[in-house]
Order: sequence, then structure tokens, then C-alpha cells
Amino acid sequence: MLSRVLFILALCLSLVSCKGFIDQYKRSSSGTAAIDKKILFDFRQNPATSLAKASLCTPPPAGCSQVLGQVDGSFTYAAETEQACLYKCATGNKIDVSSQGKLQVSGDTPFSAIVGKSDLNHDDKNELLLSTETMHNGDISREASLVNFEKNTLRPVEDFGIVYHDPCAAFVSADEARRKQLLAGGRTPFVEAVVIWYLPRPEHQMPSFTAQRYRAPCPTTAGAAPAGWKLITE
Repeated sequence: MLSRVLFILALCLSLVSCKGFIDQYKRSSSGTAAIDKKILFDFRQNPATSLAKASLCTPPPAGCSQVLGQVDGSFTYAAETEQACLYKCATGNKIDVSSQGKLQVSGDTPFSAIVGKSDLNHDDKNELLLSTETMHNGDISREASLVNFEKNTLRPVEDFGIVYHDPCAAFVSADEARRKQLLAGGRTPFVEAVVIWYLPRPEHQMPSFTAQRYRAPCPTTAGAAPAGWKLITE
């Protein structure tokens, strides 16, 4: 009886080990598998100050008032040394790309922060991850988009839509009656945010993207960062 139990235990351990081995090395026909996916950005953190080396930018162009962010990279030509600067302008924001002080290309954008850069299709040119924050009736929402310059035109690669929503300001100072009113109106005392993942593809193809949605209860103190995030969708 004991020997039979030991045999079954050994078999189970072997199967677990084999499964791990198979999962580690299994690949689809495209050469990638789900275990290859990587995080593009975790929007549970505030991206507003991720990249802001404004001192490296030239003074704002006509119609623009301040520098919102800057990042070095290759944006118009492969392996070129360039600077992308995001400016706040009167009729919408603008991204200028310069090399050695010379303007290479410029594009209008509704976004107000440079969150990061990447080279997801391995063509030696960088994409830009942009975000913006809006407020409506006390709710804070953030949207994000991955963009690049293609033939001197700023174009979207992937629009992620709303990646963060915080309704907590309405709940922090609400009494019980107001809280019930908010809940009855469809408002909930939870912050929601997404983590964007991507699955690399071969041969200079853009990856596929997935989003995991997280939820955290509203902090009890105004201005405190949300904590206790829980995954609610894969």
C-alpha cells in the first residue's frame, strides 16, 4: 500500500514538472507564446511625472506656453539620436522631434504626458506611450495611447482608452445619505486601473495587447494613494 502511494506521489510530481517544462518551452507557429508577454505599463501608478526632462527641450514654439515632457530616442529615422518634446499649446498639445537642434517633424496630440517609449516591433524606431488626465464632477479619468511617427505623421498604434478611473472625491466627504445617493446613481467607491501587457511578434510586427483590470477601495483620507488592488478581469 505504501509503495503504491509513493508511486502515485512520484507520478504527480513528475507530471507537474513536465507541465512546467512544456509551458516554459511551448511556442506557437509565430514563435511566441503567452509566457512571453511583458508589461507595457501599469496604470495603477500615476504616470504624470514619468518622463519630464523639460530642460533639454528648446523654448516652446509659437502658440505654446510650456514644456510638458521630453524623452530621447529614435522617432523618425532608425537608430537616429533625437529628442521628442511635448508642449502645452493654446489649441491642443504638440510633439516636436528634433535632432542636433534641428526640427525633424511635429504633430498635434490631445495627450498631456509622455509616459514612456518603446521599440515593440524592433525596427530601431521608438513608439511613444502618451496619457492625459481629465476631471468631471470630481471623477478623475486617465486615457492612454501608443503612437509613433510614420512618414512624418504622428499616428496611433494602439488606443487604450480609459486606463484609470477614480470617483473617490465624491465619497470622501459624503455623509451616509449622500453616499446612498451616489450608489443609487451608479457610482461606486472603488478606483479602477489597467495593466497593459503585450505579446512580442517576430519580423518587425507590432505585438498584440491585452489589459488586466484591477480595483481598489477608495482611500479613507483625501489625497492618499489607493491600496489593496485586486484583479477583476484577465
